[in-house]
Amino acid sequence: LNQNLPLRALSGEFYRAGKLPAWNPLIWTGTPLLSGWNAGSLFPGTFLFAFMPLALAWGINLALAPAVAAIGIYLLLRRFGTGEVAAAFAGAVFAYTGFMAGPVVHVGLIQGTAFTPWIILGLDFFFRPGRDEIKSPSIRQAFTNPQMQLWVVVLAISIAATVLAGDPRAISSSAVAALIYLIALLIRPRAHRITGIGLTVLA
Repeated sequence: LNQNLPLRALSGEFYRAGKLPAWNPLIWTGTPLLSGWNAGSLFPGTFLFAFMPLALAWGINLALAPAVAAIGIYLLLRRFGTGEVAAAFAGAVFAYTGFMAGPVVHVGLIQGTAFTPWIILGLDFFFRPGRDEIKSPSIRQAFTNPQMQLWVVVLAISIAATVLAGDPRAISSSAVAALIYLIALLIRPRAHRITGIGLTVLA
C-alpha cells in the first residue's frame, strides 16, 4: 500500500492521460518513475491500471503471477516426463506456497519470478529437443523452424517480463536458476550446443 500499489496506480494515470510515466513528482522534489525499479511501469500488468478500477487491476496482477508460474512449472515437468497430476501438484505448490506466497506484498518480485520456469523451459527446448522435434538441426533449420521461432519469442518475452516486473531480486534469482540449468545442458551428452547457444542469444 505504501510503495507498489501507488507507483503502479500513478503509472496508470500517466498512461490514461496519454503520457509516458517518466517522472514521479509526488516524492521529495521528484524521482524517476519509468527508470525506477519498483514502479514496474512497462510491465504488461501495469497497463491495466490505465483503464481498470484500482482494486480490479491490482487483483488481476496478483492473481496472474502465480497462475503464470504454475502453468510454467506444469509444462516444464511434463516435458521432463512427469505425470499430469504430479506436474499439476508441483505447479500449485511452487505458485501458492513458499517463495511465491511469502513475499506477495512485493508484487514485482513474484511477477518476475513467475517467468523463471518459462525461461528454463525455453532453454530446455533449444538444447534438448524432444522426440517430435528436430533431432540434429543445423543453425539454418533451427532458425527457420516455427516451433523454435515460437520458443525464441517465449524466451524473449519471459526475460523481458522478469526485468520489467520491477524487482532486481527476481532478475538475480531467475538468472542464477537459468545459469545453473544452462551449465547442466551444456555438459549433457548429445546436447545441441551450437544451435542452443545461437537461439538463446537470438532471444
